[in-house]
Amino acid sequence: MKNEVNEIQISYCEKLGVLNSEPANSSDRVAELLYRTWDKNTIGLQETFKVLLLNNAHKVKGTFQFLRAD
Repeated sequence: MKNEVNEIQISYCEKLGVLNSEPANSSDRVAELLYRTWDKNTIGLQETFKVLLLNNAHKVKGTFQFLRAD
């Protein structure tokens, strides 16, 4: 019996240039950048897991909402 699984692909579309993005060079800075991405009206109502994507120079490429539990 051969097991097969689906392959999942995630695409990336750059709206803002990475060179112009702000560096995430401390945990406080990362917290500040991530906080901006949350809906302030629902932040206390939903559990959300987000991923902050960085390049090798610690410049922010973007965020990805991995999970939201209502």
